[in-house]
Amino acid sequence: MNANVITNVLINGKPVAVLGSLGSHGNVIVGGSGTIIIGNSGGGAASSAVAAFPSVPGLCLKCLLLAAQRNQTFVPLEVLGSSA
Repeated sequence: MNANVITNVLINGKPVAVLGSLGSHGNVIVGGSGTIIIGNSGGGAASSAVAAFPSVPGLCLKCLLLAAQRNQTFVPLEVLGSSA
């Protein structure tokens, strides 16, 4: 994970990823548990089970969801082209 992780909360020695966390391959966390609260604000789960999707340039939401349904890693084409 590269961005938007909670650095002072560790699970298995790694920082916790939250909604909107960006992975090293352009993958984005788009779901999670509404009953887990990390931070100072409490009061129960959010009223909406669906979080707002973060705006990431070049990210195809439909492609990301299809990859998730197939349990495959989503890698944007731009990343594949830059490694050649």
